[in-house]
Amino acid sequence: MVRRPKTVQRLALGSRIVLAAADGLGNTAVAADLCVGLPTVGPPARVEEVVMRTLETKPDGATHWSTRGMAAAAGPSQSAVSRIGRAFGLKPHHADTFEPSADPFIVEKVRDVVGLDLSSPDEAIVLCVDEKSGTQALDRTQPVRPVAPTPATPAWPC
Repeated sequence: MVRRPKTVQRLALGSRIVLAAADGLGNTAVAADLCVGLPTVGPPARVEEVVMRTLETKPDGATHWSTRGMAAAAGPSQSAVSRIGRAFGLKPHHADTFEPSADPFIVEKVRDVVGLDLSSPDEAIVLCVDEKSGTQALDRTQPVRPVAPTPATPAWPC
């Protein structure tokens, strides 16, 4: 890749960095030899840190890492954290698994609701209101049309 005449320069530089590191040079020596800054040579370690922190840890007082929070904790810029997340398909804000309720009275509540459903009194109405913060309104496939005005109803003669 380094010797090909039509290689994209960004890819060629990355290849030179990898080859120099494989020869045993440290990040500082590689940066000096290739006339680039130390942050250009060190991204793989930072990328690994961002990915591992995103997958294995949670910030204090939050359910998942934000790009700003991860940037402050790991060191790269917010846009770099965002690019890393897109490249690796990281979506810490999406829950893929079932998470049990933290409510200490969940068992009693489930028994009450199921008991009402299974043996409700005659002519009783059972209403259940639940907050569904993750539910979003569906996108309409066709635009909603305004209600057409109806002609006035004639007055009935008395």
